Amino acid sequence: MIDIAGAVNKPGVYEVTVGARLKDAINLAEGITTEAEINFFNRNFNLARYVTDQEKIYIPSLFEINNGLFVEASRTLDYINPAPTSHRSGENLVGATTKTNINFASIDELDKLPGIGKITADKIIQNRPYKSIEELLTKKIVNKNVWEKIKNLVIVN
Repeated sequence: MIDIAGAVNKPGVYEVTVGARLKDAINLAEGITTEAEINFFNRNFNLARYVTDQEKIYIPSLFEINNGLFVEASRTLDYINPAPTSHRSGENLVGATTKTNINFASIDELDKLPGIGKITADKIIQNRPYKSIEELLTKKIVNKNVWEKIKNLVIVN
């Protein structure tokens, strides 16, 4: 089961099969609306990615983007020396780490953070968007012990 909301024609909870893709979820919701910020959507949503059980998918509107409720994920592309990445989120083959963006990470990516399980990952997703990582504490999404473990591993942007 997935929950899809925001700038889609038919928001709701949908049953999907194992192996369903984001494209399938968007189709179940009868596509994105004209209120969606299509350029933001095309840059930040991978229609080919798998969706997972209990995932919340939220498509922001142009209004939400223009008013700063959602912020573009920053990316640096290195076409000369791209770093090969492993299948584990935030870890590449040479051991360097990247930070997990709590405003865009999937439930599976969040679940890989220390002290974060599926239930807490779902709470993080349900309370989006975040303006700062400290909101994980102020909104009581995580406790102080978990916060200490993840504060250097997460970002918002």
